[in-house]
Amino acid sequence: MPRPDELEAVRRLRHQVLDADHANPTELKLSEIDKHPDVIHMAAFAGRDVICTVRLQPLTKGSSNYLVRKMATRPDYQGQGIGVQVLAAAEQEAIRRGVMGFSLDSRVKATTFYAKSGYKETGEQVIRDGDLNITMTKQVNK
Repeated sequence: MPRPDELEAVRRLRHQVLDADHANPTELKLSEIDKHPDVIHMAAFAGRDVICTVRLQPLTKGSSNYLVRKMATRPDYQGQGIGVQVLAAAEQEAIRRGVMGFSLDSRVKATTFYAKSGYKETGEQVIRDGDLNITMTKQVNK
């Protein structure tokens, strides 16, 4: 997990990967959600550089279901399995905390990535930042 002093580098990577093609970037600064104690940040590093990151947060206050958000891998590291490892590590930390399931809204081009990690499409679709997103979920098997 990134240390609090590394969260700015996490934010920069999210902005670079997720907001680069949008006219109205959303990640110009860390949000209050990023600082909440129930939120799980996981990241991979190459030296001191953040190369992959994900944020998991409670779906609602006190929920045993978490929302997967802000998954981003630096383009030159994509396709190497790093994202799968970072997501799995974040999920394991959430499960350790008692989380029973996960949900996310995936850009269409990323649904295959999440399916490889056990996420299933629900059939729901939403528009986020002008992109079509597919809602996906994953339940914890205990």
